[in-house]
Amino acid sequence: MKIGVVTGSIRPNRVNKGVADWVLTIAEEYGGVDYGLIDIKSFDLPLFEKPVAPA
Repeated sequence: MKIGVVTGSIRPNRVNKGVADWVLTIAEEYGGVDYGLIDIKSFDLPLFEKPVAPA
């Protein structure tokens, strides 16, 4: 089984990457599952690059 931990922001001041890394560290301690990081910053999402959330 594979489980992806998805980041929720691509903004420059995001903190969710650190949270996602922490979740992966904790999750990997359980074993039996292949965990991976899905960083949405690696996708082309220009609408979400603004420092403030779009209204």
